Amino acid sequence: MTVGSTLTAVARPNDLRWTLITYQWLRNGMPVAGATTASYELTNADIGKTIGLESYGEADSYQDAGETFTAETPVKGYTLTPGAPAVSGTGQVGSVLTVAPGAWTIGTSYKYRWLRNGAAVTGATAESYKLTEADRGQRIAVRVTGSKPLFTSLTKTVLGAGSVAPSSTTVLNRTLPTLAGAPVVGSVLKASPGTWSQPGLTYRYQWLRDRSIPIPGATTSSYEVTAADLAFRNLTVKVYAVKRGWTSGTALSGSVGRILAAR
Repeated sequence: MTVGSTLTAVARPNDLRWTLITYQWLRNGMPVAGATTASYELTNADIGKTIGLESYGEADSYQDAGETFTAETPVKGYTLTPGAPAVSGTGQVGSVLTVAPGAWTIGTSYKYRWLRNGAAVTGATAESYKLTEADRGQRIAVRVTGSKPLFTSLTKTVLGAGSVAPSSTTVLNRTLPTLAGAPVVGSVLKASPGTWSQPGLTYRYQWLRDRSIPIPGATTSSYEVTAADLAFRNLTVKVYAVKRGWTSGTALSGSVGRILAAR
């Protein structure tokens, strides 16, 4: 049985005695709404299902009787010729991926479902998908399902991004480094690196006079103020945030000054 064909109940010789025969077509044993005549046209809803017929006869001088007939094989649909879906766009957070379904059987309609590591992304059912921070480092694919009346639906899945890259490959500063301590000769200033866009960072430091002049050897998170600093207006520290595979980020702290001699 193929979708689109019409099934018709034919009375057997013994059935001719019935003055009233009622019909109910069945799909996998359940009544098909509205299918109560002697003929039934197979639809897409029947594909893969077994079709049956329940008939009931009434006649004067005879006991009422009913029978159920069930087909042995499921209904088949015509076969779609699938296209080759292809995804365009950059696999980077903030970018948009778009899928083109390819050339399927003429008249095919499509549904889309974007996947993150094989699991459906909530609400992502359009032909385009904007990558979010949740996708960073994840595998993104899209499932294209083609359907057409009288045809068996078909699904193709294509990779969109093997591993989504971050929106930037540069480590970004979120809050500036800060300094603690008094700008007095002999006192120790301590730097906190601030906050950054990525975890797992290593920090490097360079202490500066007047915000631009490097102090030789002053490359740790603390610095002891010296008499040589009295000739300058202030002290600051430049922080380098380093991570393998990323472009290092830099940020300059606020300054401390004016610098005072020890009492």
